[in-house]
Amino acid sequence: MNLVTARDLKALQATMMDVGKFSATMHHTLSLFRSTWNWARKRQLISSDNPFLIMDRLKAEGKRERYFEPEELQLVLNWLKEKDASTFQLTLCAAHTGARLGEIAHLTWDRVDFRAQQINFVHTKSGKPRSVPMTKELIVMLKEIGKGLPSEPVFKQRTGTPWFTDRTGYRKTESPYFFRHAVEKLGLNEGHVRQTRLTFHCLRHTAATILLTSGVDPRTVQEIMGWSTLRMLERYVHVMSETKRQAVNALEGALSLAS
Repeated sequence: MNLVTARDLKALQATMMDVGKFSATMHHTLSLFRSTWNWARKRQLISSDNPFLIMDRLKAEGKRERYFEPEELQLVLNWLKEKDASTFQLTLCAAHTGARLGEIAHLTWDRVDFRAQQINFVHTKSGKPRSVPMTKELIVMLKEIGKGLPSEPVFKQRTGTPWFTDRTGYRKTESPYFFRHAVEKLGLNEGHVRQTRLTFHCLRHTAATILLTSGVDPRTVQEIMGWSTLRMLERYVHVMSETKRQAVNALEGALSLAS
């Protein structure tokens, strides 16, 4: 009988990496194999050692974050503004605040402070409220929506129902259909594997990237994005490197003028 070997498991992992499977999926698959093998050996169905324990595991590459180029984002916004106003509003807010879909979907009018020109997100992933200043474009859009009751959701679907509730009443924050449709129709994901496809969450990466490339200090970006630690900056190493290069070029120019 031919049993699965450590080499077979390594080849399986390599295949999953090649087709763009997430590291969590690879880990779950291999863990399931390990548990199944241990179950069989405990019942004396096999006698060999578990090959999972001796396999040379491949190290998955760091998470590849794709973000919208300004031109791409504008194409999406223009398409949505014409096809579905509610998705346009949700998308513009995400792009201008860097907030997660769930945070925006649960936003109520009592958390929108026009006087201070900021949004106070309460339903955050970390559980810690945070405030994000509003851009002029975002303020104009929110005023056009028309302020509702304090506990009323700011953003609603075209049917008038909240974004975090479907027809069965089940709470969810699924990526909006019209957003996915816009990206597909505009061909922005053609030729990309799953890991580099543009999604609604990429709007968050877009905001962080623009802030960093604009020279905003990491601590401020951390507060705006709601990151618990600065380790989240590791996925923006290329952005940070470019920002440092721009800073040194500016320093060089200033020193050259002074001499």
